[in-house]
Amino acid sequence: MSTAGGPSLANVKDPNILGNRNYWSRYDWPEAGDEWSKPWGGSDALWYSGILPRLHAFLPAGHILEIAPGFGRVTNHLRRHCRKLTIVDLVEKCVSACRERFKEDTHIAYVVNDGRSLEAVADNSVDLCVSWDSLVHVEHDTVREYVRQLKTKLRPGGIGFIHHSNLGVHAAELKGDEGPHILGGRRPSMTAEKFRNDCKEFGLRCLSQEIVPWTGAGLWLDCFSLFMRDEANANLDPIVEFRHDWGNEVANAARVARLYRKPAEVG
Repeated sequence: MSTAGGPSLANVKDPNILGNRNYWSRYDWPEAGDEWSKPWGGSDALWYSGILPRLHAFLPAGHILEIAPGFGRVTNHLRRHCRKLTIVDLVEKCVSACRERFKEDTHIAYVVNDGRSLEAVADNSVDLCVSWDSLVHVEHDTVREYVRQLKTKLRPGGIGFIHHSNLGVHAAELKGDEGPHILGGRRPSMTAEKFRNDCKEFGLRCLSQEIVPWTGAGLWLDCFSLFMRDEANANLDPIVEFRHDWGNEVANAARVARLYRKPAEVG
């Protein structure tokens, strides 16, 4: 399917959105995004050990929406579990790369947006929304805007799974010299609690939240939030779990990936 245009960036003034667009437009993508999956032993290992166990109950799905896919390392797997897949990204370079990579797939729609709009997605059409390792880089107001729109984009009972920053819980203790290798571009305006509150406000039920240290730096940097369109139960509190063993999960995925590669891949 052809690339659809979203709202123009011409009037966007948000420095975080513009900064993300500029950074990822200039980024070389040396391994087509697979470089970000190395801690798991590659993108396939990330999918089968990290993402699929968290999504398997909701797959296959009729229509999947993926927000901020980059060069498609997760898209490559999502496309196999749906009748229709819509990918939405701020960076035209990323959308073009996905379009070329998945050019044989006629069930994928491609959208370049303004960093926060889902207007190109039909209301009441999405069975599952996924965003992995991208919205950690955006401010709370952007995440909040996506949550607000997903209230109408999801079908009743539709599911969302969004990976976002939780750095805000540490904002008061940050010294400012931690460096990108520790914080990884996480935004201090965002927290798991804010996500829960946004869901309640907009009539989405937050089902569970997994809070992880991600880099092993002793900070609860990230959160995986699972939610659904369920207005009647939007005020119910989610299960919240802090994953002290997160590093072990990632290391074990890499260990298994190393042991069970195809012979041609063993070097």
